[in-house]
Amino acid sequence: MGLCALGLFLIAYVGENLGDRVITGLAGVFALGVAFCPTTPTVTSTPKLRRNRIYLICAIVILASVAAAVITNFLPGNRT
Repeated sequence: MGLCALGLFLIAYVGENLGDRVITGLAGVFALGVAFCPTTPTVTSTPKLRRNRIYLICAIVILASVAAAVITNFLPGNRT
C-alpha cells in the first residue's frame, strides 16, 4: 500500500525542470511495477546464510563505528 502511494506521489510530482519530471515519473512507474508485480526469491539456504553473516558483520561494524565516534567526542584533545 505504501509503495503504491509513493509511486503515485512520484508520478504526480511536478519538478522544476524536465529532468526532474522525467526522473520522478520513471521512479513512480517503477515503484508501481514493483508493487504490482512482485517476484519470489530464488535463493537457496546456503547463499542466504552467507548473506545473513555479511549483514551481521556490517551491522557490527556500523555499531562499532558509531560507538567509536561517540567515545572520541568525549576524549580530551584540541578543541577549537
